[in-house]
Amino acid sequence: MRRFAAQSQAMVEARQVDVEDALQRVSDIHAQIARATYFRGYRAVPVASMGAVAFVGATVESLGAIGATAAAHAWYWLGIAVLCGGIGALDMFRTRRSLPTRTVSIAVVQLLPSLFVGLALGVLLADRAEMLPGVWTMVFGLGVLASRPYLPGAILGVALFYVCAGIGMAFAARTGTVPSPWEMGLTFGVGQFVAAAALRRPFHDDEVTP
Repeated sequence: MRRFAAQSQAMVEARQVDVEDALQRVSDIHAQIARATYFRGYRAVPVASMGAVAFVGATVESLGAIGATAAAHAWYWLGIAVLCGGIGALDMFRTRRSLPTRTVSIAVVQLLPSLFVGLALGVLLADRAEMLPGVWTMVFGLGVLASRPYLPGAILGVALFYVCAGIGMAFAARTGTVPSPWEMGLTFGVGQFVAAAALRRPFHDDEVTP
């Protein structure tokens, strides 16, 4: 009887080992798939340069080079956003041969909805231009958040920072006053520099998100 019990216990332990081994293999496969879809098209230097552009843009506006109206402020920063987008697109074009087509498609698909929504809100809120910078910042943060599964883990904090900063700017703009240029300058300057620091970190399996 004791021998039978010992044999049964040994069989149970062997099955537990098999299950744990199978789970580990599944985890390894999941990590490999995640690494294959991890997007490396955003590089630290171009992202940091966007932050520098934001600081320069805020400095130029604070010196009175832009008209002192809410509409001028909003469209000025839209132009800076287009310039920064061009920097990112140019860098990805230069490195396109080293990027898997599938990961580029994934990254673009994650950002497109936020871009379309941002453009639509620009039209809808044209008569409340003071609200646009905060709203656009929120939408941009949501776009970064949508891309989070394919980027380093620290990007989550950057996305939430943009969303919260955008909400704060939008609430502050309800008074109808022209926003300070440093609201946008500091938000995107700090946000992009932190994002660049996150992109410099090596990718680890423990950053894989389902």
